[in-house]
Amino acid sequence: MFEFIGAIINFFAQFGWLGFVGGIFLGYLVLTLIYEFLKELRTPKINGKTADEWFDLAYNETDLNKQIEYYDNCLKLNPNYADAWNNKGVALDDLGKHSEAIECYDRALEIDPNLDYAWFGKGDALGNLGEYSEAIKCFDRALEIDPNDAVVWYNKGIALGNLGKHSEAIECYDKALGINPNLDYAWFGKGDALGNL
Repeated sequence: MFEFIGAIINFFAQFGWLGFVGGIFLGYLVLTLIYEFLKELRTPKINGKTADEWFDLAYNETDLNKQIEYYDNCLKLNPNYADAWNNKGVALDDLGKHSEAIECYDRALEIDPNLDYAWFGKGDALGNLGEYSEAIKCFDRALEIDPNDAVVWYNKGIALGNLGKHSEAIECYDKALGINPNLDYAWFGKGDALGNL
């Protein structure tokens, strides 16, 4: 391989300095093309698509079952794709498969424990299962990573309200509204909590 590149450089070198530079450039171009070709051969695929291509298909798909199928293909190719685990969890949660969703969020968090949206998703799924204390722990972890997420503050308020902790829920709704005063459902949640005091 390198003999071939050397031959190209030597051929162009006979044309002087400019030819020598041209030979080096052409050699670099040939090596780059060979590298890209070999990289393409080594990139694992399912039905001609890479993990990133399956992820993009899933992300843009509106059918939740197809989303899950596409994320599964993505994860077969790259089982350490944290965002794919997270998004599969979202789709499962939307289908009412909360326990399966939690398993996906856990896998995402094993790969990247700082994915605030995976902590949020896990908390949301736990809340859907009525496990409000555990949900609050997840929301707290998400807020450690991003304390300016109004939706997480709102969801923490819901979980606290479901535990009968209405004063604490109001504090969460206030934090959410301090970040986003147009978050209408936080206003509703605050009004509901005030009515339960």
